[in-house]
Amino acid sequence: MRAYSDGMILSAVAVVAVASVAAAAYFFLLHRTMNNVSPTSRAVPGWTIWLGFIPVTGPVWSLLFAILLSISIRKDFMFARRPGHKNGALPFSVGMALAFPCAFIPFAWVIGAPVCLALWITYWVKIGGLAKQMPVAVVGAERH
Repeated sequence: MRAYSDGMILSAVAVVAVASVAAAAYFFLLHRTMNNVSPTSRAVPGWTIWLGFIPVTGPVWSLLFAILLSISIRKDFMFARRPGHKNGALPFSVGMALAFPCAFIPFAWVIGAPVCLALWITYWVKIGGLAKQMPVAVVGAERH
């Protein structure tokens, strides 16, 4: 007798596939946005977001990267004297980092997981909006 039915296995594969595609789209936005930050304001290279796919440490790195990106965007907007940075979405990235561990605490996950998901979606939208306000970096050229 099998422990799992074919439907359960297929459902799990579908959830992992959808989550992987969503994560890749999110990471691509963060990668592109960090690359558009001027090198003097950039905390880490944009490609390092892809380290988020490493098991166990990846989610922690993704949250840290989100905070570093928010700080980098804020610095970039301030140095260029452009309005509208709105703290680089920093409150959402910090909130997401605080809510994420709560999603794994027994009984607290009932509140922590939906709050973390809501903050993640809000952060994604805010960063997408800020990315549209930033000048596109030219490969091989440095912005000042």
